[in-house]
Amino acid sequence: MSRLFRIVTNHENPKVAAQLWKSLAVAAIGWSRVGSIRSVSKDELVRKLRQAYGKTENEANYAASQLLTFREIAEGDLIIGYQKENTVSMVGTAKTGYDFDNRNEVGDPSGPVHYPHQVSVEWLNKPRDFHRTNFYRTSSPELVDWVSLRGTIYSKYVGDHLLDEVRRIPSGATLYSRP
Repeated sequence: MSRLFRIVTNHENPKVAAQLWKSLAVAAIGWSRVGSIRSVSKDELVRKLRQAYGKTENEANYAASQLLTFREIAEGDLIIGYQKENTVSMVGTAKTGYDFDNRNEVGDPSGPVHYPHQVSVEWLNKPRDFHRTNFYRTSSPELVDWVSLRGTIYSKYVGDHLLDEVRRIPSGATLYSRP
């Protein structure tokens, strides 16, 4: 079994973020004001989120769970960069685990994305920019709905063969119906 992570490229600038992820070979999420979460407990992270963003307890717990899920990414995990509006921007494999980088263009606080919580990713050349319904072409058709769930990041375990199946999805593929 492989672990699969679906990450929204960015909530405000999804296309810009997708291009930056590709060019810098990273996947990333925000909440930059909490700093590195490499060795932070959930309770400490909730406190930081409440302080930095004025979140309620429930909101901070939700954001903390998203950040801690991102921190779990390990070398070899599969990554789906989801651009929203039904578009999967790219698919790749994590080359490293969690890092905090606010110096590159993705993590720079004054940049267009400001997502410093990052992992290094080897993005596939194809498929790119395909409609999520193309997951019906794989042995995991439940991914069609899973990739569009509300929230920044989700993870699940999938068969090791999924990456090979995804490689067969044509780039730019539009709406695909169930076979």
